[in-house]
Amino acid sequence: MLLESRFSDDTPCLIDVEAVASINKGDAAHIISPDDAMKNVVALSGKVARELALAAAGAAGSKPNPAGIELEFGVRVDSNAVVSVARTLADAQFAVRVRWGR
Repeated sequence: MLLESRFSDDTPCLIDVEAVASINKGDAAHIISPDDAMKNVVALSGKVARELALAAAGAAGSKPNPAGIELEFGVRVDSNAVVSVARTLADAQFAVRVRWGR
């Protein structure tokens, strides 16, 4: 199925998602709007990339840094517009590659 999200009022984005069942327990605070899905993909990607950068810098400590580090992870969106880090890149709609160094 296609989930429509928007970067802005005039920029829609259709995301190919798997339909998932959901149970609404009436908690309106946890309802996720499909319009926020792309904003959430970008926000999650940035936060994961920052945490990976901090972890890589912390692991290196005072040791010489390698010429470059590259990490890749996937981000997926389900039919309820829930955005998460994918288990594998094959399960993701978006692949994010983070590079440090050369």
